[in-house]
Amino acid sequence: MAEGRLTQRDTLVGFTRHTPAIVSSGPAGLNASIKGVGIVHKEEFLPDTIEKIESYLREHPRPAPRTSSDFLLREIYVPEKVDPKRISTIELALRHTYQNLRNGGPATLLFYEPPSVTYELRCRAECFHDGPLFMFVNGVHDVFHGLRKDWSRTPVYIFTVEEIYDNHPDKMGERIYP
Repeated sequence: MAEGRLTQRDTLVGFTRHTPAIVSSGPAGLNASIKGVGIVHKEEFLPDTIEKIESYLREHPRPAPRTSSDFLLREIYVPEKVDPKRISTIELALRHTYQNLRNGGPATLLFYEPPSVTYELRCRAECFHDGPLFMFVNGVHDVFHGLRKDWSRTPVYIFTVEEIYDNHPDKMGERIYP
């Protein structure tokens, strides 16, 4: 954007790729919540990646965006390490979505990029309060946003994709996966 290649609109619309509506149902009733999502590494890469994240956060508790981006591109957004069937997010509010998904269950992630790109991912959700996935997702969040002192109130959801539908007006909910 600063160099004139992206407009402000392009930048803002681009953020919709990171912030789907997460739809759930359960004890809190039917709920939809906009949350930022991210990738998940395959299990075999988690120990090494978590070690690198922890080291990075010790050295850069308040990293500059360029430093964070360099680390994320070098260590996290590595295609061979990414589990293509899983998506993650952090629960910051501990309200309706948490009440519905804290014990797991079905959820739908609805991505929409104006004017007409829209995908519906039907998933199985799991909620983690500790363990490698908890450490990975909270760590990746803090690499970009800065180190938080307490992760005890930020459980992590892992969404395993079971079905994908293309909801573009020309496709009208055509199932594209599996």
